[in-house]
Amino acid sequence: MGARNVWHVVGKKSGIMAFFLDVSKGFLAYWIGYLLGLFPVWIWLCGFFVVFGHDFPVFLKGRGGKGAASAIGFLLGMQPLIILASGLIIGAFYILFRRFHLALTAGMASIPILWWVVLAEPWPEIILLCSFLLFLGLKRLIDEPYMKKIKQQSGW
Repeated sequence: MGARNVWHVVGKKSGIMAFFLDVSKGFLAYWIGYLLGLFPVWIWLCGFFVVFGHDFPVFLKGRGGKGAASAIGFLLGMQPLIILASGLIIGAFYILFRRFHLALTAGMASIPILWWVVLAEPWPEIILLCSFLLFLGLKRLIDEPYMKKIKQQSGW
């Protein structure tokens, strides 16, 4: 269960707390890999596995959240300025359109562009980043039927 679900089911304060815990989980995954001196590809795997564990937790029978907050936390550890800029894009889109998923998609799509333009990272790094973000999109597609069912039942 992700932060957005906690927000809707339990309440605003719990949702905000869940968001910060999910971001912290991703942030710690990056820093643990970094402090252990792992090669970059292994650090990316740390991020992938923290998101995978969030998305498909054993104790919830594989029905977890979308992994966006955990992914943002991981990427925040790697490149804080890029992720803060992406956060501004998410906020701007949400204010303009009042659609959470549209705002999140725009912000997440801006990350590889900003990463490439601002940081001038080599292509292997950009490919790892895009693969990481595509996993989030895949999880969204996997959950789409379940999300429609919940929306019909609850209205959110």
